[in-house]
Amino acid sequence: MMKKLLLLSSVLLLVLFSTNLKAQYTITIDSVVATNPISCFNLYADIDVYVDNDTCPVPPLGCVSSFVPYQLKVFKPGAFATVPYLSSSVTTGNQVTANNLGEGFYYMLIVDSIAFVTAYPAPFFSNSQFINSVLSDPSVFSYDTISLNEPIFGCTDSLDVYYNPLAVCDDGSCICDLTTSFTNILPSDSVSCDGVSIVAANSSFPIVSYSWEDQFGNIVSTNDYGLNLCNDIYFVTVVDSLGCTNIDTLLFGSIYGCTDPLSFNYFWGATVDDGSCIPTIYGCTDPSALNYDSTANIDDGSCCLISQLLGQIGQDIDGE
Repeated sequence: MMKKLLLLSSVLLLVLFSTNLKAQYTITIDSVVATNPISCFNLYADIDVYVDNDTCPVPPLGCVSSFVPYQLKVFKPGAFATVPYLSSSVTTGNQVTANNLGEGFYYMLIVDSIAFVTAYPAPFFSNSQFINSVLSDPSVFSYDTISLNEPIFGCTDSLDVYYNPLAVCDDGSCICDLTTSFTNILPSDSVSCDGVSIVAANSSFPIVSYSWEDQFGNIVSTNDYGLNLCNDIYFVTVVDSLGCTNIDTLLFGSIYGCTDPLSFNYFWGATVDDGSCIPTIYGCTDPSALNYDSTANIDDGSCCLISQLLGQIGQDIDGE
């Protein structure tokens, strides 16, 4: 008889302990982090849920441990119902992982597993029931949410006719295979304009147009070759019948200028440095400013104008 009483007392104590964990302990979610996020090459994410499980208020039965057993339950809402997606093992740690979550919105619940299953033996809910009842149920210690989005797939070649400017992952839908190569005869000297360039274009579709422009926008040829070319920069555009386009920048011959990228007058198209580089000097470039710097060639926003000073007259340090 005594053994039965002890056993019954133990069962009642276990039930009391299990069904009142939320009242006795505070377990909260600190953060939900996608440690292995969805990407172009991985359409399923791994999620780490960090839990604050070291709070131990003194319950009626005494504080036995500062680590309370809990379970992670992941739910995914649909058009009409919120359904269970996965459940973790019962743990007492400060971190639990949910693996292989696809695109979508998820609820991450930290629950007293015994009390939750007792309250909801068939955990399929209408969306309103889940939000209005389940999330506030005594068996739920804490919850958080996370949204996982797949990257946009499409053609990422900006010159392709199927180019999708929103796509970040190339799905092989680009169809343009237009390529170009050049054969050049450079000008005979730095001042002559006797250069020749021939472009060889290859595509699965017929070539329909050629355009050669110099750096000033002048069209110098509409053929697959350019004649009488100077030491200059040329932009060569080739288009096939599908609309596929190649634009090549041709630095032709000896182009003189400043080749130092840090200089004020750096010229990106220069192939030969002519010693003209001007150092970059920051300062006030407004001649009407009190601190005008005649040597500065880039304004650094430091100008102090007389009008600004006059506007401050009569104001105290609080601007009143």
